[in-house]
Amino acid sequence: MKKVTLFAVGLSLLLLNGSVVNGQSRLSKSAYKSERKISEISALAKKETKKRLAVRRKFPKYSGKWKGTLYQPNGTLRSKFNFTVRLYQKGQKISGFSRIALIDATQYYGVMRLRGTIKGNRISFAETKITQENPEPDSRWCIKSGKLKLAYIKGKLTLKGNWQGADCTPGTIVLRKVSGK
Repeated sequence: MKKVTLFAVGLSLLLLNGSVVNGQSRLSKSAYKSERKISEISALAKKETKKRLAVRRKFPKYSGKWKGTLYQPNGTLRSKFNFTVRLYQKGQKISGFSRIALIDATQYYGVMRLRGTIKGNRISFAETKITQENPEPDSRWCIKSGKLKLAYIKGKLTLKGNWQGADCTPGTIVLRKVSGK
């Protein structure tokens, strides 16, 4: 009498042939090797799933350096700027610094201190003061606040959202995480 054993791993199926002698099943050598390979694959799949769940539990980690662009489409002088943020996360609170600079003249910049809170995959932030600056002649830097949403875009961790400032035309920010330190 032949016994057929069915193993499922992911979407693939494998049929193994064996025999039953005196009420006990016996697998052929090739079937035994295949069964062992399947159990190794299954163990590896379980390990990878545990890793993904562990990452999800830790997610999100906002601490680190984020680099990107600040857009101000209806701005009076420019419509886009280099924008970098250094964030430090402690629980559900963040602090750090933002740096804005002209794209074509990086000697004109502003560095602002910021604070904020985290709720789920969203950050609410507010710059509190300008700590260093060299504005373009006849211009000034805005103190900004906004809400950014964390997402994976093209496989990269990204913060994206809207900002506004007193006496400034509002816009959007797009940042990619470049360093976890």
